[in-house]
Amino acid sequence: MITGPFFLYIIGFTRFNHTICSLFHRRIWRIPMKRLVLAATLCAVVLLGLATAASAEPFKAKHSPLPKRAPHTTQGPLRHTPQAKQAGTGTINLTLLKFLSSSDAVGNADIFCSVADYWYGDVTNDAGKVTFTGVPAADGDGYLSADFSGLNYSTSYELLNLTWPAAGKAYTLRPTHLQINLERSNEPWNTWEDVTIACSIYNGGEEYKATTNEPVPSSMSIIPTIIDAIAPTDGTYSNIKVAAKFWNNQGVEVSRSGNTIYVAGSTLSPPGGAITLDQSNAQMIMSGGWGSGKPGSKQTMALEKYPAGWVNEIYGFADAPKSIYKSFGMMTMNGAARQTKKITIPKNAPAGYGYVIGAEHIGGPLDLYDWFQVCTLKPSKANVRKGSSIKLSGIVPIQGHLGSVKGKAKSVTIYQTTSAKVGKSQPKYMGGAKYKWAGKGKNTWKKVATVRTNRLGKYVKKSLKPNKTTWYCVWYPGDNWYYPSWTSPAKVTVRR
Repeated sequence: MITGPFFLYIIGFTRFNHTICSLFHRRIWRIPMKRLVLAATLCAVVLLGLATAASAEPFKAKHSPLPKRAPHTTQGPLRHTPQAKQAGTGTINLTLLKFLSSSDAVGNADIFCSVADYWYGDVTNDAGKVTFTGVPAADGDGYLSADFSGLNYSTSYELLNLTWPAAGKAYTLRPTHLQINLERSNEPWNTWEDVTIACSIYNGGEEYKATTNEPVPSSMSIIPTIIDAIAPTDGTYSNIKVAAKFWNNQGVEVSRSGNTIYVAGSTLSPPGGAITLDQSNAQMIMSGGWGSGKPGSKQTMALEKYPAGWVNEIYGFADAPKSIYKSFGMMTMNGAARQTKKITIPKNAPAGYGYVIGAEHIGGPLDLYDWFQVCTLKPSKANVRKGSSIKLSGIVPIQGHLGSVKGKAKSVTIYQTTSAKVGKSQPKYMGGAKYKWAGKGKNTWKKVATVRTNRLGKYVKKSLKPNKTTWYCVWYPGDNWYYPSWTSPAKVTVRR
């Protein structure tokens, strides 16, 4: 059983919406859905195997992989803003087949096609076929994806950076199999019970990517498994890369160069023998703790054990109905054990949700992300006379809230300090039944009140009368979606 703040699976949106999600998530790992439940009007979120986060301690280890979790928004990062379906003259025909037989089709699979301003989703028929008409020509910007699931796994195929003529093109997708070995490290976070594995085959500028999420035996340290690899045509390919994600912010990528013969329905044998994905060699992106604060907060991200020469795009998006995608630029790795990058959470990031911060390997399938929780604390007045009354209000993330869908209310605790040194930053320690603060006497945080949020995460505390300049900060407990943390401090200046 996976433990931690949350391990989320999306349910409740239509199959058409899911295919559109394929576009938005195509440069991050696919949401691990083992079952897709269709509903037309409501987006709900279920969770599996969660430990109660309310009493969890913050990550204190040098490495602190996040529990495997998926953003629960139905929208995802808007790396490409959808436009109206563009009229073209081409036709894209796609046929999806199973590994075992060229006559064994995959019906009812989610298929997505995009190029330029054309985007459209559909499902395969019983013969595994789907047709898109009115498609413009593609010049390195064509995209096709297929998503389908079994009883205990989920699989997606993606063809990226495609080129096809104005008349269109026919694609047949039938996988090969690739034998790999997964190896656990000897460190504390080797308890993963499922893994997401991506295999990318490169053909010039085009990338053919198969991603699978599946359970693995928790009792085994070395785990042999078979994954899919995908290419639209049989042939010889010279560049193959495989990545395994053990946690959402920890994974490893292995590349193989040299001629590899791809024959649909067979077993792929890349040069160099069996591919081993060893967690001991894993890359990681982390914030060093449970990041939380107001829009515009500064966050330092650490990237660990990335090979020299790799280029990562650092990106972010809100796990909210409006995803507010932002690229923070490219980061070239120098081979150091740890490199850091300071980013600013966008000022328009919505409060009450998480903000995903990711590192995507350009030219490889590894894409890892960490998490920052956006919350607010706002005094009704920032400057008052002594004895005047103020009101504190804000928003914190709560389980179940998504857009207009109400969540589970929680109690939050307001603290204050009159020390400028203490008040300039969040409390140093958090979590557990007993709170420990840095400093003594007046140089510490003191409890003021506990108030209840509503079911949208909003809270209000009225009639506070600070006698001197005071800093306030709000502690909110965790739940099955979010970890416990703090708002950013807010200062109220008191005039005499």
